[in-house]
Amino acid sequence: MGFNARYGHLPKTPPAWMANVGAMKRAGAVVAASCGNPRCRYSKAQIDFDQIIAAKGEDYSLWDRRPPCPVCREGRIVFLYAGGAHTPLRPARS
Repeated sequence: MGFNARYGHLPKTPPAWMANVGAMKRAGAVVAASCGNPRCRYSKAQIDFDQIIAAKGEDYSLWDRRPPCPVCREGRIVFLYAGGAHTPLRPARS
């Protein structure tokens, strides 16, 4: 089952509040990260925006990014976003 079948229609470009990590931090977005490797159990309920801003800058975007897993190094990280604490998480990709 693909992303659109599972989560409904996904936008081709990120919403304005999700254009970069600076905008996401200002909007109070909730962003989770998990490894796509089924043998790895890496998961982070809320990523640290300050850490990403310090490393990559405020204009860095998580949209369509799939960095290597910091634990298993085999899988790729999938970012999931929500507009706030009580909204469902959706994949941060088109």
